Amino acid sequence: MLRLLSLKARLIIMAVAAVLVILVVAIVAVAFVIIGSQSASAAPCNPVNPGVPAPSGQREEQLANAKIIDQTAAKLGLSGQASRVAIIAAMGESSLINIDYDDDATNPDGSTADGGGLFQQQPSQGWGTWEQIMDPEYATTSFLIGAKHDRTGGLVSVDGWESMEPTLAIHAVQINADAQHYARYYAQADEIIAAAGIDVSRPGSGGGTDQPGGSGCNVTPVGQAAYPLDTPYNKTSDYGPREINVPGASTWHPADDYQNWPACGKPFYAMLPGTVTLSDRLWLSVTSPEGYVISYLHSYKSERAVNVGDTVEAGQQLGLVGNEGPSGGCHVDVRINVAQNTNPSVAQLPRGDASAGAGNYVNPVEFFALFNLDVCPQEWCRDFSKE
Repeated sequence: MLRLLSLKARLIIMAVAAVLVILVVAIVAVAFVIIGSQSASAAPCNPVNPGVPAPSGQREEQLANAKIIDQTAAKLGLSGQASRVAIIAAMGESSLINIDYDDDATNPDGSTADGGGLFQQQPSQGWGTWEQIMDPEYATTSFLIGAKHDRTGGLVSVDGWESMEPTLAIHAVQINADAQHYARYYAQADEIIAAAGIDVSRPGSGGGTDQPGGSGCNVTPVGQAAYPLDTPYNKTSDYGPREINVPGASTWHPADDYQNWPACGKPFYAMLPGTVTLSDRLWLSVTSPEGYVISYLHSYKSERAVNVGDTVEAGQQLGLVGNEGPSGGCHVDVRINVAQNTNPSVAQLPRGDASAGAGNYVNPVEFFALFNLDVCPQEWCRDFSKE
């Protein structure tokens, strides 16, 4: 009887042990699934770079290239967020090194990629010549606003890119085989961004939106000078002799004309600091402490934001673009009178045709170049005066 009870006890113990083993196995399996799923979801953020490795000792090049990307985005009127996305893209493509070889990738059609540079852009895919894709500023411009540099492609053409996960926005431009490829480079890119002192909170066009061809954006200061209009804008008439059919308009034009579209009623800005010294029907003039006078023509006096005697800063709104005549359409005419100038560099600039009444005026392009401002960058400003 005792032996029988002992056998039953052993059977019970064995059954309990089997249940415990099953429970332990189940718990381990569940834990493995949970841990595995967590690892899988975290994997894209793992700062491991399986792409083209950065050559040792070239961190300074990474920092320099990050700054070029940010400066290019700013020139285009794009936000610090656009800079960050572009830097992540370059980190994922080339380790942010301007490499002159491809990463042996394969295109979707099976062909071998022939790209290079920061973004591994391929001449065979229409991204430009080899020399162009190896130019960091040119390559960045292509990534941001398209290979034609006309804002019909690139990041700005991706609908809603600002609210997208960066890797997906980049994938829409780069067409990588893995849409999550760039996520693993976030940490590396952000570390470089911080080290380079890049402000990713910098607003872009339209108070932070970076839509292609957007208007109403904040004027973009460059160096000591600021653009006359919200970017992008176009140049419609050049400094110098011209043919024009507008009654009363000068045939020797001592100014440059600028226009964004739609043009009427858009804000225009002081390009350099000074004091408002004239505000009449046609003219609004700002005199610099160095004596030269920058005048902005064709705004309606009733739509100006400043008065004679006001001190203004570069980038400060002066009024709204108008069509006060003589004029063939809403635009801002910018001209610089240097008759009372005391700046030695400005004094070296050639002056206009005295016989045409332009002897005290200088070419605005040459003038603003002294202040590190390209008034009509080819990336986004179309110069109709050359066409």
